[in-house]
Amino acid sequence: MNIKGYAQQSRLFYRSYALIFKSMPREAALLVVLMVLQGLLPALQTWLSKITLDVLFHLPTQNFEPLIWVLVWWGSSVLLGQVLEPWINYLVAHMNEHTTAFINQQLVRKAHGFQGLQPFENSVFYQDLEVLNRLSSSRPLNLLVATINWVRLLVTLTGLLFLVGTLVWWMPFLLVACSLPGVFKNTALRASGWKGLMSTRKEALEINYFRGLLTQESSAREIRIYNLGPHFEHRLMGAFQALQQVMGKERLKLAREPILTLLLSTAGGVFSFGYVLLLAASQKVTAGSIVVVVQALGQIQSLLDSFTIYHSLLKEHILYFEKLFYFLDFQEPLVLPQNPQHISGTLQEGIQFENVSFSYPDGRQILRDLTFTLKAGETVALVGENGAGKSTLIKLLCRFYDPTTGTIRVDGTDLRTLDVQDWRSRMGAVFQDFGKYHLSVQDNILLGDLQKQDLQGAEQAASKSGFKFEVLPQGLQTLLGKSFGGTELSGGQWQKLAIARAFYRNPQILILDEPTAAIDPKSEHDLYEQFAALAKGKTVLLVTHRLASVQMADRILVLKGGHLIEQGTHAELLHLGGEYATMFRLQAKYYQLAEEEAIGA
Repeated sequence: MNIKGYAQQSRLFYRSYALIFKSMPREAALLVVLMVLQGLLPALQTWLSKITLDVLFHLPTQNFEPLIWVLVWWGSSVLLGQVLEPWINYLVAHMNEHTTAFINQQLVRKAHGFQGLQPFENSVFYQDLEVLNRLSSSRPLNLLVATINWVRLLVTLTGLLFLVGTLVWWMPFLLVACSLPGVFKNTALRASGWKGLMSTRKEALEINYFRGLLTQESSAREIRIYNLGPHFEHRLMGAFQALQQVMGKERLKLAREPILTLLLSTAGGVFSFGYVLLLAASQKVTAGSIVVVVQALGQIQSLLDSFTIYHSLLKEHILYFEKLFYFLDFQEPLVLPQNPQHISGTLQEGIQFENVSFSYPDGRQILRDLTFTLKAGETVALVGENGAGKSTLIKLLCRFYDPTTGTIRVDGTDLRTLDVQDWRSRMGAVFQDFGKYHLSVQDNILLGDLQKQDLQGAEQAASKSGFKFEVLPQGLQTLLGKSFGGTELSGGQWQKLAIARAFYRNPQILILDEPTAAIDPKSEHDLYEQFAALAKGKTVLLVTHRLASVQMADRILVLKGGHLIEQGTHAELLHLGGEYATMFRLQAKYYQLAEEEAIGA
């Protein structure tokens, strides 16, 4: 690694520990002090072994005071070690809980802070977020534990080398010089192993994906109908085997390649021990000094091996924080105005799309040169084939994205200059992928507008949407979803609940993106009557494939291939005989044939 690489690594370590310290600064400082004390204990006890022997060999007749002091020091060191261990364990567990909560807070705050959808529709970014969420409860703890052990070993090593240096000044340098090649070699091998693991990212993702498919309710029915279980199990085990092959090769390197460096460090230890034996034979050092060297040499090699392991683990665990900081530093793709404007009152002129085109970051062009006006108080239906650009147009209107070219104006003001939260606060929406919140029925509705807590209004919104809360065990208070042991709803019931949220909010602008896709025809008819009542005085944009429903619209826009090819009322478009008329007659013919077959049967 070059100087620049070391500098980047150092900054990453500093920032990671700063994040941990920020979560609990006093506890972190205390933990460092306790770690240093614990690391000094082995050197202290080795020194006490020397003192004990030296005192015994030179003990004055009938004078046991030196032995008493040795006993006091020994007992104190043992007691200190026993006292430190539980307190360190307590601090580590306590800090881990707070650090995990702190990091999760940083993650969710950053994630919901993005005003646009681009990050979440980027597969790499989304996968990174999944990894960060999954490992947030383990990686900070692993870094903390590895750091504790690394610091403790470093302090112990330093203390033992200092003791050896008091006997022979050059011996610590010899031991370090003979051991450093092994340290560097093992660190490089473990880093290579981690890179090997990172290179199997595809396999690791496949393991999580196929395991999820085989254990989740959402895929359980189709897997059983098509008997996909054995196939996905085979794919899962294949990913496991690929992962094991890569890591097996790296583990073999760790076991095989450090042999020469181990011989070098052993030779340094043997030479040092032999030299001290010669000194003892010539009575230049005491018997206690021999004990110091024997104990120190026995511990130093083991400590260096452990030191190498924890040093490598630190570099592994720090990669989580590298990914975390990349995520936290990710800039909002949506350019927000420095001095946002606010629209006072209700919409007056309407919303103008002026030569709007849009392409996704991967190059797919969806909308092409759209120009139309959504007038204030008007209900406009968007129709077209799948992929025509209807949902993308809604994303632009909600300002989840900005147009690639062209401008969207709200009462003549560029949408990009408005305060995005203020703009969205005027909207209510029922999206295709509506939210299913595992909360109570009442809470699901109240989420439509957290600024008011109108329980009667929530009940009325549920009734308007056709949601039958009366049949549930606790009515509006019934807990929904399986996450907390609540009642599970059908797709149509969940969708009605999403519609109830929109009714409860009572917005100025109502966006309905396939709002009745999961609802039966009778409920759909009743709901559109409710939509018609709700739409009075509001601006409504309706997306649906069921063309019988769009007749409630004041105007219909027909999209094809990202182009606006037709617009007008239902009657005007039928008279035109174009794309809309063709689609409508095909659907009408289907319903008529189905009715005739039913009558004939």
